[in-house]
Amino acid sequence: MEAESVLHLLNFLFMIITASAPAYLAFRLRGLNRRLLLLSVGLSVFAFAHSLYHLAEFLGSTDLADNYLLPLSVILLVAYGAYYGRSGA
Repeated sequence: MEAESVLHLLNFLFMIITASAPAYLAFRLRGLNRRLLLLSVGLSVFAFAHSLYHLAEFLGSTDLADNYLLPLSVILLVAYGAYYGRSGA
């Protein structure tokens, strides 16, 4: 196994762990704070989408990863940043 493949697999696992923390926070905040709920969901969705990019790269689907999943995760990150900036958090 190449070192790059191992790194993509590790990044996939770490991004799944990273996505679970804001997802848990969003689950706990369901009715309490709408702004924090949306920020948590946005961060979790971005981290999950980016983990799919690393999984696709690990599995060898570079076309899927580079043409669809990477732009999707960038769009989600920019949307998260825009919402974060407008929310005043």
